[in-house]
Amino acid sequence: MGLRPKPVAMHKGKLHWIDHDEVTLTSFLWNFPANVGKETPALTIVAEIETLHSCAFPGFFKPSIQEVWNQIPELFKDIDLHAFETNLISNDLNECLTEDQSSHIARTRFYKVK
Repeated sequence: MGLRPKPVAMHKGKLHWIDHDEVTLTSFLWNFPANVGKETPALTIVAEIETLHSCAFPGFFKPSIQEVWNQIPELFKDIDLHAFETNLISNDLNECLTEDQSSHIARTRFYKVK
C-alpha cells in the first residue's frame, strides 16, 4: 500500500488536517472542531467512494481511520493518497443507515497533494 491517508475536514470553508492518532477504537470526528489542525496544502480529488461505518447507536456517527483504510479500493492501494474526508450521505441520519441498522453509509473522498 502507498501512503496511509490522514483525515481532513472542512472548517471555516477550508480543508484542515484532523489531529487524531488512534486509528481503530475511536472516531476521528469525536473531538471536532477541537482537534482541527493546520490547513491542508492544495489537494486534488483522486476518488470518491461509499464507505460503511459501524454504529452501536443509529444516532451517533463514529467513523474510524481504520474503517476508511480497510475500504480503500484495490485500484488505489499503490497510489500515494495523502488525505481523506468522510461525510454522511445525508443530513438525515435515518437515510444513512444500512437496512439492519448496524452501519452508517458515508461518502469518502480521497485526495493527493497537488
